Amino acid sequence: MTNRPYISINMAMSLDGKMSTVSREPAKFSSPEDKRLLLELRACADAVMAGGGTVAADTMSLGVPDRRLQRLRLRRGKHAQPVRVVVSGTLGSLSPKLKVFRKKVSPLVIFCSALAPKARRKLFSRHAIVVVCGKRRVDLRKACFLLGRDFGVRRLHVEGGAELNGSLLDANLIDELDLTLAGVFFGGRLAPTILEGEGRALIRDALAMRLVSVRQVGGEVFLRYIRRGPSAGSSERRATK
Repeated sequence: MTNRPYISINMAMSLDGKMSTVSREPAKFSSPEDKRLLLELRACADAVMAGGGTVAADTMSLGVPDRRLQRLRLRRGKHAQPVRVVVSGTLGSLSPKLKVFRKKVSPLVIFCSALAPKARRKLFSRHAIVVVCGKRRVDLRKACFLLGRDFGVRRLHVEGGAELNGSLLDANLIDELDLTLAGVFFGGRLAPTILEGEGRALIRDALAMRLVSVRQVGGEVFLRYIRRGPSAGSSERRATK
């Protein structure tokens, strides 16, 4: 399962490295420019992925509502909307009333683990393609392989949250980070950072990234990093806007 999509993560964080406050409010502290960039990154991808808790907290649809960006996708030979992907180990954070289920704009795939109750799987199979992928937690390597094989996904855009991002790091599946640095402080030792998960125990094992672009708009800085060295992902790289 070495052939997988090219995987990029898009996040916004405060000056002290937090993606939200200690109360874990929805991440709505960045500017309209950041929201525009997020939609452009979605428009470049074959699929958009987020964790179940993030989809619920941020009332996400994971689609591309901008008609101009939809037309751009069609000109590039893509579908008007990307495949939408939710990762939820037990399906516990999800509700059929969420926006992602009400907006039927494109195929919706849910990856869960075998710990997800069968009744919950049956409930959500009415709204999405539910795939059991892993025994006690979602096997992200297998999930990404299946997205490439079954849905033709060559570029996967990820929008968090921190646990999903951290799990991608743990599985060595991050190829690119598009990071918005906002001019605010949140503080709080329990406030979430952009990556959680198990993490790397030693500095020598860190995933090295290379800064390829810096752009300042108002009080925000937009940074793009790509991983150093070869990637195991698809040969398709980031689109230039």
